[in-house]
Amino acid sequence: MTSIIKVDTLQKANGATPTAADLGINTTGTVLQVQHSIFSTTTTISSAASPTSIMSVVITPKSSTSKMVIHACVPRYTPGNASTWSGSGGLYLYEDGVKVQGGEHDGTVTAESQSHTLNLLFVSGSNPSGTPVTYNLRYKPTLGNAGHQLNRAPRKSIMVVTEIAG
Repeated sequence: MTSIIKVDTLQKANGATPTAADLGINTTGTVLQVQHSIFSTTTTISSAASPTSIMSVVITPKSSTSKMVIHACVPRYTPGNASTWSGSGGLYLYEDGVKVQGGEHDGTVTAESQSHTLNLLFVSGSNPSGTPVTYNLRYKPTLGNAGHQLNRAPRKSIMVVTEIAG
């Protein structure tokens, strides 16, 4: 025996539109939304007392039990020669103005040029649904005295924030 139910609209008793959970559908682990930022301007940072902001993503969580997965890739070049030491630096991630990851440097101080991509991966939880959250990515040189070039042409930086249902 086969049955077909056709409806135009589903509503809860109070007239609101039901969520997947209201209908008994488990959405845990599914992607709810993705926001991103691309930073393509070549920027030189020689030294900084505090990390320099390079890009931000604002996302409004759809659920308070969600996890935010933040991934960033930033290409960096540091020139070097016998009189100018190349250096190392680090990425710092801020969530609504509070540092949540970063502070370590990567790379080494040498007299040779370095070109590589800095990567950051972070998982955040405990964000109230409906309240926008700003993730800000910053960079700070930690060693060396050469100018650190981010996004040396044709490279670009990207930060992706993915909300995963909890």
